[in-house]
Amino acid sequence: MKPSIELEYRACISEKDFLRLKDFLAENGTTLGNDNKDTYFFIWEDKVIKVVSNPTTKKAKMSLKPGRIGKQSHFDEAEITLATDQVDRAVQFCRNLKPDDTQFVYQFRTNYSYKGVEIALKYTQSWGFHAELEMMLERIEEKDEADKKIKDVADELGLRIMSDDELASYTAKIDSGQKFGAYSKENFPY
Repeated sequence: MKPSIELEYRACISEKDFLRLKDFLAENGTTLGNDNKDTYFFIWEDKVIKVVSNPTTKKAKMSLKPGRIGKQSHFDEAEITLATDQVDRAVQFCRNLKPDDTQFVYQFRTNYSYKGVEIALKYTQSWGFHAELEMMLERIEEKDEADKKIKDVADELGLRIMSDDELASYTAKIDSGQKFGAYSKENFPY
């Protein structure tokens, strides 16, 4: 069985911590590579569809996450691989579904693996600098053990995982147009 339950947590970090973690994970973890991408979010109260295009790897996908950040930490995610020339059609398809909100972000992202946890060091103009700690699970019964593993790694790295209430408040601010990052796609220095 292919893991389909995504367990993820986020931590907002400073630019200084971003650079510290980048150096530490490059030296002590496994670098999985850069994963910069254009991401379109189509948002409803109870779900999010995202369409992602990575110009560097020439890969694209569309993902459905039932649920919302800030309401739960795990998602039984469904994903479809797209040809890069299908991204515009997928975006139009999602717009025609009449979402409550749409957002577009360019995401600077480098993925690492450390002690069995995938860590994405990320920057977007909407979120600013942040880290995502994730594990993929086959069964929800694995969640408690995975939660502990992720939280232990976060503690070791000096990351404070955001609570559901903090995530709900943060994403509500982003949904209303607030931006937490000072760098644009054109002037991001890292």
